[in-house]
Order: sequence, then structure tokens, then C-alpha cells
Amino acid sequence: AIFKASLSAGTVQPGASQQVEVAFAPLALTNYAGTLTIESNSWNSSSRNAVVKLQGQGVRGVMRVDSSALDFGALRTKRDAKTDQLTIENTGNISLDLYGVTTDNPQFLLLDLPSMPLTLESGEQRTFALRFAPTDLGDQTGEVVFITSDPLEPLLTVDLTGKGVAPRVTTSGDTMEFGAVRRSVDRLAHKVALSNTGDDVALIRGLSSSNPNFVVASRQVDLAPGATETFEIQFAPVRDGGHQAVLRTWGDLDPYPGEDTLSVFLGGTGIAPKIAVFPDSLDFGGVQFPSSSIRRLAIQNIGTAELRLDSAAVDAGVFQLPGAAVSQLAIGERVALDLTFTPPPEAGEFGGRLGLYSDDPDQPALFVPVKGQGVSTQLAYEGLDFGEVEVGAGKGATMSLTVTNQAALGATGSISIADPQFAIAETEYNIPPGKSQTFAISFTPGARGPVSAAARLTAADGSVFEVPLQGTGIQPELSVPASEIQFGAVLVGTRDTTEVVVRNKGTAPLTINGVTLKSNQDLFSVVPEAFSAIPREATYPIKVNFRPPDTGVFADTLVVSSDGGSGEVLVRGSGVRPVLNAASLLDFGQVLRRGAVPGRGDQNRLSLPVSNAGQEVLLIEEVRIEDETGQFQLATSLANTEIAPGQSQELVVAFAPAKDGEQNASLLLRSRPPQEDIRVPLKGVGVSPIIHLNPEAVDFDDTKINVATDPETFTIENRGDTTLVVSELVSGDPKQFQV
Repeated sequence: AIFKASLSAGTVQPGASQQVEVAFAPLALTNYAGTLTIESNSWNSSSRNAVVKLQGQGVRGVMRVDSSALDFGALRTKRDAKTDQLTIENTGNISLDLYGVTTDNPQFLLLDLPSMPLTLESGEQRTFALRFAPTDLGDQTGEVVFITSDPLEPLLTVDLTGKGVAPRVTTSGDTMEFGAVRRSVDRLAHKVALSNTGDDVALIRGLSSSNPNFVVASRQVDLAPGATETFEIQFAPVRDGGHQAVLRTWGDLDPYPGEDTLSVFLGGTGIAPKIAVFPDSLDFGGVQFPSSSIRRLAIQNIGTAELRLDSAAVDAGVFQLPGAAVSQLAIGERVALDLTFTPPPEAGEFGGRLGLYSDDPDQPALFVPVKGQGVSTQLAYEGLDFGEVEVGAGKGATMSLTVTNQAALGATGSISIADPQFAIAETEYNIPPGKSQTFAISFTPGARGPVSAAARLTAADGSVFEVPLQGTGIQPELSVPASEIQFGAVLVGTRDTTEVVVRNKGTAPLTINGVTLKSNQDLFSVVPEAFSAIPREATYPIKVNFRPPDTGVFADTLVVSSDGGSGEVLVRGSGVRPVLNAASLLDFGQVLRRGAVPGRGDQNRLSLPVSNAGQEVLLIEEVRIEDETGQFQLATSLANTEIAPGQSQELVVAFAPAKDGEQNASLLLRSRPPQEDIRVPLKGVGVSPIIHLNPEAVDFDDTKINVATDPETFTIENRGDTTLVVSELVSGDPKQFQV
């Protein structure tokens, strides 16, 4: 009902009145009209039914927002912002108040809020600006809440959405190692990958290297989300040694405002070959036509990379190379290059340059001066190599030197050797044309090591020829590293063996002439007595035995003699044996016989210390009680127990007598190494108590009932040989007889 009266019936006293309240509840924004009829028992028929006209108007303020949700889309975090508007309107027919406008996410900001509260008349609007400036990555949500005086809908909510986006550029690695690259020749390229793992475009402005030896192909790239771009970095070192650099990438690379930088650490090593020649010039001296002379150069790579020797050439025809000189030289490697000088028939001085062409960046062409002299005398010969010859008296080697005169005239002159380790009997030569003369040359080295010399042939025309002589002196050398050998403790009557190792430190095989002991006793001996030759730098074991006849300390000196010297070794050892000790008697005293007292049987246990008074470990091989009655038993056994020198072990023996009187047995101890068995006597006495009653019966005669008699007595006597314990006296009929 739109109109409703508060009273439906009632009574009004004479002269009194009654209030009737009418309630108006409109359902819409419109005008309403009605009547209130009062029916009564009034005597006046005209006023018996009274009618009251009712009218009213329905009014209400209604707040509405022009959107229920705002979506700002994707914006760059901490940089971009977007503003939108919301309009609130009072669509009702009375004014309403706006108490406030709030947001629950600070990334959605209300701009230029007016003072609150605000009154909006019917049909009035207000517009509010809202800005989304994301600071966090990802989807962002919030609410704008309008707080009004609308009684039916006091809170109006608008959903807010947006997304914070940003690039995030990562590199394929923090470090990049190029390794070794030849400087000034090679360049090595690596690639670095830049990936955008964010959700906004990354702006790569460029890449740069802090070291010019690392060159990067820089370019600008707009890198989409999820995309990867690769950039090439080349390492082209211009100097040797290690190189480091920082590769920097700059641009808009991460969520933070401003220009960003990513760094990758670069490393590499510049290497290069370097050629060196030893010696740095060659002088062949005098050479007679048509003979030739050969000199050797050493070419070495002293750089940090492999050296390629491309070619070698001489600019004078009298000097010849054996063939192609192309080769690869590892770092530190050295190769030999032979150069031959063949003078023409005309005597004179000749010179030129040997050119070595390689990939050495600093010295691609290296020139070595060479010279030689052509002489008229023409002698042909070959150098002598004696090889290895043993040093020492009676040693040495002899070879024949053949010299041929290739000239048309006879050759005369002298021959000599300056080094006394080489000897020649002849001092003059006279060789007809086309003939040869042979000379015996001996080599007796005075010390170990290589020896080089020359047999000098001086011709009558002043020409000088030098025949190369070489050999190596070798010599054995005995070394006995150990000055003393200790056998330690050895059981008397047994044998121990150890080795004395000798070494040949020389360069020739060593022969052991003998191994002896100075004292010639039988305590120490050497096996075997014949020895093999010991090669150079080899070792040989000499076995030495020690068999002590008794306890004590023994020593001798082992003498090793050889053709490479002699040596002595002090040998020591001790003879030891174990000694078993035990008590001479175990007396158990008196022990209660088994069964003497029902439910009780005594047993006595005694400990027997067993010790080793010797100097060697003692093994208890057997422990046994020799007792046929079984009254003595082993409580613990030491069988198969080792006792160290000076130590002892406890052996426990139990005595449980089965009969009275003194009982005897023996304990057998047998040890190893063998020695006499030890028997320890065992002794004990079995005892038991014997109870006797006197009298054996007590007669109280006739006695009146319920009248106590005078007490009778009896005596308990122990007729045994150990204490009798009476634990309780009990009457068989305690009601009539009391003890």
C-alpha cells in the first residue's frame, strides 16, 4: 500500500479525540493521490462516514557513473602514464552528497580532487581525471570507489585494469674467452647474443669495446620482446701476451629509466712465432777444391706460436743447401740446417748471405752472413766418431783416418791434434797425387762426457784442413744410497732377509767385483755371491741375511767393491726371544663342597698373571688344566693370545670342590716360540658343615590341656670343618609347641 493508516479501529470518548497517523511510501518518482475513510456509529448519518483526501509525491536522488570499468592498456613502467575520465551524475529528483572518491592502488592516481563533500543537484554531473602510471611489471588492478549519500546504493565501484611492461636485455654470457690468436696475422670471431626477456621493445643504441684489439660490429636495434640479436666480436691482437677488455652494450635495456649498460668481459692472448739462428754467422775457413765443407746452423722458434719456415736460399753459388727447408717448428723447437761450401778451382775468399724466410711477423726475412776460403791443396777425408769409450787405464779405442790427395800434385805437410785425449803416431804426411795415406788415431777419454777436437793437416802451401774428431767418455760409478741397514729385532734361531740397493750413476755398465763382510762371522751373509753387470742409471738389489744365534745386539760392515768404486754399509740387528713367566702356585684355600648345603655350592676364582719377560712377542699356544676330577676349571683362557714384550695377561681359574679334603691339580701353559712347558700347581680344600642335635627327641610327658609346660632344651652342634649357618628354627605344630 502506498498510504497506510496506523489505526484500524477504536473508541473515542465523549469530548475526547484520537490521533490517526497515515504513512506515505512511494514506489516511484511520481505523484500519488488517495482517501482515508473513517466509518463510525455517529448518530448523524451525514457524518457517519468521514473521508479525508490524501496526496503525495515520490522523490529520490540516484547517483550513476558513466563506466563500470576502465582499462588503461599496457604502459612502460616508471616512464609512461595515461589519463582517462570518469563522470558521476545525480539522475534522481533530489540532491545527493558525494563524500569522497578513493583508489586502492597507488599506480592509479586521481587528479585534482575537489574538496569533499560535494552536493550534486538533480541532473548535475562531475567529471574526475584518473591517471595510470605503472611502477611494477605485470597486470595491475584496482578500484575507484565513489562514496555518496544515496541510501540505496551508497558505494559506486569502477574496476581499473592496466599492465606495466618493460624490456629486459640479457647477454649469452658474462665472459668470453678467445684463447690464443696469432698477432698481426689471424683474427678470431665470437658472437654475443642479446635477448629481450621482457615484454616491451628494448632500444639497443650500440656496442663498444674498451680494447682496440677486440673489434665489435656495432649497430642500433629495436629488440622486440622475446627476440634475440647476435653481434660479432673479433679478436685481432697486435702484440704478444694477454689482452682484456669490457664489451659494453648501451640503450634502453631494463625496467629502470635512463640509459642502461650491459658488460661482457673479454679475454684473449696474442701469440707470435720468433725465429732465432745459432750461430749468427758461418765461417767455413779454408777448403781445397774439389772438397766441400759442411757447417750446421741451428734454427729455433723462441716465440709463443708455431713457426713456419717457408724457405731458405743462399745468394752465392759456392754455398749450397741440401734441399727444401720448409718445416713447422713448435714453440721452443730447434732444427738443424746444413750448409755446404764447395770452392771453385781458383783459390780465394768467398762470401754471401743465407736468407731464412718465415712467418715471423717482426722478421719475415732473416739473413745470416757466410764466408769461406778456397785453397789450392786438395785433400779429401771424413771425420771420425769414436762413439762411447770407457774412461780408465787400459781403456780406449783406435780408428783409422784415411786422407786422399785429389790434386794433380803431391801433398805434403804436418798433421797434429791439440787435444791430448786423441793421439796420432805420425806427425808428417806425404801423399802422391790420387793416392791416400792412413793414420791411426786413438781416443783415450780422461773424463766422462762428449769430446770434440780436430786433426789439423797443414799443407806446405799454407792450406789448413781440419778433420773433425769426436767421441764420448763413459765411466761406471757405484752409489750406495743407504749408509746403514737395520734388521731390528729378529727371533733367535730364525733368519731375516733385507736388501741393500746399489746404483750405477755412471755412463758405462758397472761390474760388482765382490760383496764381503768385514768380520767374516756367520751372523750376516750375502746371497748370491755372483753378481750381474749393472747398466747405466740402473739399480741392483743385494740380499743380506741375519740369523742371530742368541739374544743381544750384533753389527758388521758390508763392503761392496766394483770397477766404479766401492761403498760400505753398516748392518745392525738384535737377537730376541720371548720369556714366559707365571706364579709357582695357586692356593684356593677352603671352599664349600658342592652339595654340602642344599641349594648352595661355593666356588673360588683366582687370577694368574702371565707375563712376557722377553724381547719378542709371545704366543700362548695352549692352556690346559690337568685334573681328572673336574674340580678346577678355566674361567678364562689365553689360548692363541699374543703378549708383547714386558706385558702381561690375566688367566682366571675356578675351584669348585666336589668332595671334602685337600684337592690338587696342575695348570699347563705352552707357548711359542717353543720353550719348556710351565706347570703351575693348583691346590684347594673342600669343606662342608655337619649338623648334630642333642638330644634328638624331647618328651614333655602328659600335660594338661591349655596348660603350658616348663620348656625343654636341646643343643645344635656343628661337627663339620666349616661354618654352619642356622637360618631358621620352626616348630612343626606351632599351636602346641613353640620354640
